Amino acid sequence: MSMDEFKKLFFQTGENSKIAALVGMSIGILGCITFLVMGYSIYGAAAFAFLAVSGAYGYYLNIKQEARMKSGHPLIKAMEAGNSDYIKWFYVTVLTHKQTIKAANFKTYYIDAYDDKKNVLDIGLKDEEECDRMAALLASKFPDAVQGFSEDIRLEMILKYNYKGIKDRYEPAGD
Repeated sequence: MSMDEFKKLFFQTGENSKIAALVGMSIGILGCITFLVMGYSIYGAAAFAFLAVSGAYGYYLNIKQEARMKSGHPLIKAMEAGNSDYIKWFYVTVLTHKQTIKAANFKTYYIDAYDDKKNVLDIGLKDEEECDRMAALLASKFPDAVQGFSEDIRLEMILKYNYKGIKDRYEPAGD
């Protein structure tokens, strides 16, 4: 995977949540107007207004994150500067969904990467090939990073870097 492909995937991840925020905001505004015009309960209008405000806030957060990423996300800067020590740990997660709308045993692929303070990359990818290519790029840019996931590695990383939020995150989900 080239850096250009990586950047495209990296910056594309926020687009879906931006669209979801716009849809939520639009539904909220239209629902609020409908409830007020039709004389329905003020509580229903308030619920739609809350949805609109939540959507607007989500959209604001997306714009703020997009500006931060385009002005120079630390991961991109580290990759371009050749800072091979920036990423400390990365791994691939493959989730198999037992039942989905698409099909049984549908798989979702993710790559998570951590610097010495926190998670700096949590990106969903479309297939195993794309995931392998991104993992190969990360391995080439950050050769000293611990690669892979196991309970032992997870505990070692928590102890070494005091990571927050991953203590219970990877417990197996029920079917």
